[in-house]
Amino acid sequence: MKPVSVIAALGLVALAACEAPPPAGPGWDRPPTINVTRAERACVAQAERQGLRVRSIVRTDIVTGSRGRVIGTQSILRVSHGRRGHAVRCNYTFDTRIARITPIRRG
Repeated sequence: MKPVSVIAALGLVALAACEAPPPAGPGWDRPPTINVTRAERACVAQAERQGLRVRSIVRTDIVTGSRGRVIGTQSILRVSHGRRGHAVRCNYTFDTRIARITPIRRG
């Protein structure tokens, strides 16, 4: 292989390895601020407003929307109501700062 062909081939490999720039638009110029603690506090507060006693936060996952944009969290809470313990799901949206509690149905 000629030296020019080797350099050209290496250049193509280097270009293929480059990542595409992030999409243009509002919020894409910098990474979003992900405040998981705020989301978990909002979920605990909402559960307590609904008469549930939060025993623990089992896990919290980041929720993304279109094009991978972070839009909120989904937490699983271990709660009790009276003597019964069960798990509930809490969806928190960063834009609206609203936490919604829903029961987890066993299927």
